[in-house]
Formats: sequence, structure tokens, C-alpha cells
Amino acid sequence: EFLSPIPLVETAASFDLWHGAESICASATKQLQRQQQNANPTTNTGEQEPLSITAVKTLIDASFDARLYRQADTIATKFYNVGGKSRYIKARFQHAQSTIDKVIRKRQLGVIERQAERVDRAVEKVKKNEGISYDEEEDEEFSPDKFDAGEEIRSFALRKTEEAGELDFARRLAEIWKMKDYTYDEERIEAAIAARRKRYLQWSEALPAGNSDVPALISTPNALFKVFELLINNHPSTAVEDEEEGNPSGNVGSSSSTDHQSKRRVYGFDAEWAEDHRGAALLQIASTATVVLVDVPALSMTHEGADALRQTVGRLFSCPNSVLVGFHCNQDVQKLRSSPCAKERHWFASGAPSVVDVKTIVSHREPKLRTLGLSRVCEFYLGKPLDKAEQCSMWLARPLSMDQLVYASLDAWVCAAIYEKMSLK
Repeated sequence: EFLSPIPLVETAASFDLWHGAESICASATKQLQRQQQNANPTTNTGEQEPLSITAVKTLIDASFDARLYRQADTIATKFYNVGGKSRYIKARFQHAQSTIDKVIRKRQLGVIERQAERVDRAVEKVKKNEGISYDEEEDEEFSPDKFDAGEEIRSFALRKTEEAGELDFARRLAEIWKMKDYTYDEERIEAAIAARRKRYLQWSEALPAGNSDVPALISTPNALFKVFELLINNHPSTAVEDEEEGNPSGNVGSSSSTDHQSKRRVYGFDAEWAEDHRGAALLQIASTATVVLVDVPALSMTHEGADALRQTVGRLFSCPNSVLVGFHCNQDVQKLRSSPCAKERHWFASGAPSVVDVKTIVSHREPKLRTLGLSRVCEFYLGKPLDKAEQCSMWLARPLSMDQLVYASLDAWVCAAIYEKMSLK
């Protein structure tokens, strides 16, 4: 008999004890290596993935959920031989995205080419199949056979550099990367933008006609009360039925509801944050008709703002007549709860009984989707994927760009739309 490392890693990560979680994985994988060295060569050990390997993958995925891209890269590199190819590529790629977005804003442009080189080295390592042993559950979005990380990171870097107005440096990067056909051509750029709009779900396709203005960031108490009144009063009031007892509900809080047929209003939610900041930088809440973007730091750090958050956001998240739908949202809830607050009584309640993780429900209903992210799940249910280009951007920057506002709005809206679509089936 022995203690599984998986719940230990999950618990450590939930309390931000990352070094402890990493130490557990290191000890578990060393134990696995000793077992493999002592195993009978004729013994079939491939029937089930060892718990130590699952623990490593759990830690890497927890780092992704926490938006700790540098940490995810470090852990995926350290445990490369057991963490899997796709997690390794995803971690290196998203770390590069996050770094590139930061250095462009700080005008430290020389770092960009080094980030592309790091991605190239990761791709080359995977292609050589160096040291990989366990990789049964590939993340299809970052599968090395389907995702060209080198090309994607260069396209991302050039687009961000052009958007920042650093055209000379964009040309220099294109020369370094031997992109002989590159020119800053407005028609080419417009064509590329049009192609992305056609490929990915757009804001104008999500909201009802006549309500397609991208929402502004709400930073004052009066504005928060006003938009929340609109959010509640304009709700489509779609009735949903709780999952029958015995089926996964995905509930993140205390699942003590007994009225399994109760009618409740559905809202999607998501949160954004920065690696080096405690708490959420942005909260998005959406019905399928209205989206609200909440500037958490600006409101939470004043007494009036904290009171407004408690009377709006806090009340909604603890309301038994509402369903707050997130995607892989444990970390979002933790970030909201840990956001610095000007008042001793925090505006976000200690429990979250109304929160439902739609990823859990999707995994139960469509097992083939259980390793996919929100973008691909969105494509399955709504017909188009989400554009995740802004995922690693600077969410504490003010003002947020229009692309950030659209990305954030759609992330919350899609959660509500997917949940309601599943409820209609």
C-alpha cells in the first residue's frame, strides 16, 4: 500500500506550494525509475499509466491553469521524458508568447529572436523523439504532428511587432528568419486579418444584432452597478436543468442542492491575471445577451469599490438561482478570492456553490473532447474555434487593447453559450 502522489500535487498546487509539488513529482519519478530498473523485462508494464507520470502531467496542467507559463516551461523541460511531447511544446510556445508580448511593450526587442530559437530547439528535440516514454494523452491542439510551433511563434511575433509600430524591427526579424517575401504590405495584412476573422469566432457573430458593441472595462462603483443592472435585466432567462444525481455536475463549490430540476439563470465567467501579481487582473461575466468586464484591481483596492463588488459580483456568485459557468475554472475562483481587497471582509464569498466547470460536463458527455481546450470545445459546439492569440498578453496593462477586450468578452460568452447548447440537447 502507498499514498498516491496525484492528490498531494493537486493540493500543493491549489495552495501555490509549487516547489513542494515539484519535489513530490521528482521523488515519485525517481521511485518509478528504480521500479523499472528492477522490473522483469518480460513483465507487461504498459497496461496503465503509472501514478507518478500522471502526477507530473497534473503539475504541468496546473501551471497552465495558473497562467504560470515560465514555470510550466521549466517543469515540462525538467520532466520532459514523462510529461509528454505536446505539453512540452505547449509550455515552450506559451512561455515564448508571454515573453514576446512583454518585451515588445518594454521595447526590449532583441529578446524576440532568442524566444523563437528556444521554440525551434524544443521542436527539434521532439522530432528526434529524445527521451520520451509516456505520452498517451496528447493535447491535440499542440500535437507536434499538427501544430507548427516555429511558424506560429514567428507569425505571432511579427504581428505583435507590427501592431506596436516597430516596422523596421519587423523587417529585421523577417531577414533573420530568412522570410524573403516579407514586406509590410497593408493589403497583405488586411488579407491576413480577414482570414483570421473567417477562421475564428468573432464578436459580431456572438452577440444579438443591435448589441454588438465591445464592452468597456468597468473601473468605478457607479459604472459597475449600472452594467450589472443591465446584465440581470437583459438576461434571456434560459431555463436549465441540473444534472441528474449520479452524473457529473462539474460543481466547484459545495454541491448540496437537492432540487435537481430547479430553474436557474446561466452566466459564463472567466478571469485573467499576470504571473507576477496576486489575484485577478480582470473578471468577465456574460449571459448570451450581455457581457461585463470588471477591472478587479481598480475596484477591489477602494472601500467603495470593494462594497460594489460584494453587492454585484459576490452576490451573483453565491446566488442559488444562478449558474456561473467556467472552463477549467478552479484557478479562476482562487484568483478572484485571493485578489487584494481594501476591506477586511472580502467581496468574494468563501464558497462558490453556483460555480459549474463545463469542462467536467463536456468530458463526461463527449470523451473525445476531454483533452481539448476551450477553443476546440467551442468549435465542436458553436462551429468555430476561439482565437487565443491574446491569452498570454499583459492583462494588468491599462488601457486594454481592443483585441484584449474582444478576447476576454468571448471567453466568458462562450462558456454560457456552450452550457446552454448542451442543456438543449
